[in-house]
Amino acid sequence: MCWLSVLLLTLPAAAAARTRRYCYKLKDCVVQIKGKCTNVTLDGCTGTGCVFDSIVSGFETVGCKKLQCQAQGTVPSIMIDKTDSITLYLPALQYDGQIVTSLASEVNIMTPGASEEDDMIEKSIPEQFVTTCVAGKWTTTPSEHV
Repeated sequence: MCWLSVLLLTLPAAAAARTRRYCYKLKDCVVQIKGKCTNVTLDGCTGTGCVFDSIVSGFETVGCKKLQCQAQGTVPSIMIDKTDSITLYLPALQYDGQIVTSLASEVNIMTPGASEEDDMIEKSIPEQFVTTCVAGKWTTTPSEHV
């Protein structure tokens, strides 16, 4: 039998814009953060889901495994560090923030299709890069497998 804990964090409207959420070593649970906050950090979490409304600054993961994270509003910056197997569910194809990865593997981004009848669109972030030197200038690009 599998037990899954659900943790609901609701932010008061007056304090929401200056509140940070830090989740440490959660295992096999779902965190739902209601309200806008400044920053959300998942540190050392395993088998965790995180659903949040809007974030003013950024969402980050450090040293995590098997995450599923869903943004229901805006999030300008996503930082993924030392994380294995994460799926990000973003609200629209027109995501205008940035995603920074470092020492991360199996990073997938899911966005809704063009219409409600369409399947979700999945995009993986490359794990391997190729660096070349041409005429004294170094260039790094994602490796492509044919």
